[in-house]
Amino acid sequence: MSTDANDKLAVRILNKAFEFGADLAGFTNIASLKESPSHKIYPNLPDYAGVGTGRVHIHEKSTITKKNIVWPQGAKTVLVIALSHPETAPSLDLWRDPFFGCTKGNLQLIKIINEIIKWLGESQDLKCRQIPYVIEQGGIFLKDAAVLAGIGIIGKNNMLVTPQFGPRVRLRAMTLPINFPSTGLLNFDPCTDCGSLCRKPCPSGAFNKTIFSSVEYNQTQLPAKDGKYARQTCNIEMEQNIKNARHIPIEEKDDSMRVVLYCRVCEFACPIGQNY
Repeated sequence: MSTDANDKLAVRILNKAFEFGADLAGFTNIASLKESPSHKIYPNLPDYAGVGTGRVHIHEKSTITKKNIVWPQGAKTVLVIALSHPETAPSLDLWRDPFFGCTKGNLQLIKIINEIIKWLGESQDLKCRQIPYVIEQGGIFLKDAAVLAGIGIIGKNNMLVTPQFGPRVRLRAMTLPINFPSTGLLNFDPCTDCGSLCRKPCPSGAFNKTIFSSVEYNQTQLPAKDGKYARQTCNIEMEQNIKNARHIPIEEKDDSMRVVLYCRVCEFACPIGQNY
């Protein structure tokens, strides 16, 4: 495929992502993603089995262990999409029970990715693959991918912060067997002089002390910008959120919607994107 045709296809894919419902989208290549901060620091992180890791499942075409990630064969580019998740849309956090693994928001993201994959298969004869959500299930670090794709930056709350929606977004990704240039990085960093508004109200004190050091991990790009983020401490709050979950019956069905009001204090405290 010529460079011009390649560029036109990239634009068409992004337009399709928006047409199918994505609020933001961008590309990053696999080579750059492998060198991203989270993927480089991952082998040296302590074991973690808290909220968000899910059940370990080895994809038939990939192998993942705590110390090793083997990327999907033939994958060259990652398409990252984002769905806005404002405070006024708590329904996106509803879980269907009995049904493992998906909120309404995540199901919406999965549907968008599947529609893009179907369209690319039918129109371009490209075999693409949806990436699992969590790293322990064969996924990628979505926030790093989103940064490289020009969607946002990593904020002091250790979340992706976008110019349009702040940190109030949810992410999903897919791989493509074709090289596209990365659409990032953004010249955007609202955290420099923000006064750490996202950290102060944290109910569990997850940002109270430095957990990661540049000396120990041999890199300057650390979680929450300066290493002041304790994932285990944050997990305590999320575990309590799960215990406090309530159920909403679904009419004429035996199942229900489970409402887990996960703590989003650091998201809502961020002033970026509050007016969208």
